[in-house]
Amino acid sequence: MKRIKKQCDFSKLVATFFYVGFISRKAPGTVGSLFSLIICIILYWFGTCRLLLPLTIIVFFLGIICSHIVLIQQKEKVDLDPGYIIIDEVCGIFLGSLILYLIRELSIISIICNFVLFRIFDILKPFPIRKIESICKKSKYTFAFGIMIDDILASIIATSIQLILLNLLH
Repeated sequence: MKRIKKQCDFSKLVATFFYVGFISRKAPGTVGSLFSLIICIILYWFGTCRLLLPLTIIVFFLGIICSHIVLIQQKEKVDLDPGYIIIDEVCGIFLGSLILYLIRELSIISIICNFVLFRIFDILKPFPIRKIESICKKSKYTFAFGIMIDDILASIIATSIQLILLNLLH
């Protein structure tokens, strides 16, 4: 019984990104994205952006597992995406910064621009983001994946638009 409680406590810690998901009731995703932005800026500042690859992969897979456990523990309805689960926003911000880093376009300005574009796409959820999210959220077995995948897609679209704009400006 203690082992299950510890597993649930750890899952909530991860899914809420060290309880940051509970800071704001109105905009937990934005707060989580902002904390992720700060982490990316710190990594850039100290020249340790190569850590973004393992961080993004770890956050993605832990996000799926821990979100699933939290949803089961909290007995949330399968059709709801609790706002306090913000590990998906963390993963989205990390992924955008990782892509920019890999193509050598990472700077503090590009990290901030990516944050803004990511939040726009994460909130609006244009096609195909909302469609894929709704498909994944039809089953309790793929629901946690749906929580993560919409932010991955929002990040990819936001970063792609940012790169198109950068190429047009060059």
